[in-house]
Amino acid sequence: MLSAAMVQRFSFGRVRTRKDASKIEAFLAPIKYALFSMLGYATLRQTGHIDDPAASVWTCAQCGLTGGVVLAILTLMRPPAMADRDDQISSNMLHDQLTVAVKEVISSAVAACTGGLTVRVARRYIAQVTVVGATGALISIVLLYATLGVALGVLWVVLKYCGPRTQH
Repeated sequence: MLSAAMVQRFSFGRVRTRKDASKIEAFLAPIKYALFSMLGYATLRQTGHIDDPAASVWTCAQCGLTGGVVLAILTLMRPPAMADRDDQISSNMLHDQLTVAVKEVISSAVAACTGGLTVRVARRYIAQVTVVGATGALISIVLLYATLGVALGVLWVVLKYCGPRTQH
């Protein structure tokens, strides 16, 4: 059972700056990249693009996890000047969202490739593991924005047809 002290200790209430948030993201990166690799593997396996009997969802998850650890260490070790450069926000929100999505897909592919090399996956499967990582991130982003679009669409319909009626 969770005690109140444990919940308070791991509360996000202390996150006050982007630097704190980026540290939390770096610590959660290995789990994120492992999930991306698992999602990519499951999707590519179901569509018939992976038919290798030696490949497994756990191998891909291990590659994503290990590569995520390497990327998290590199992220935490980068100089503050580089971190400040990443925090700049432009006035174009669509551009910012696309940039984040592309960075996430590339980071996932790099994490899977790095993990594959670290875990000593056979050299001929490194490209496959890299594609699996990128595919998982891309599918995750598509699902995220599709869910957001459906939720906003339902909200619009509810407000338009079931919202408060004003009488003149």
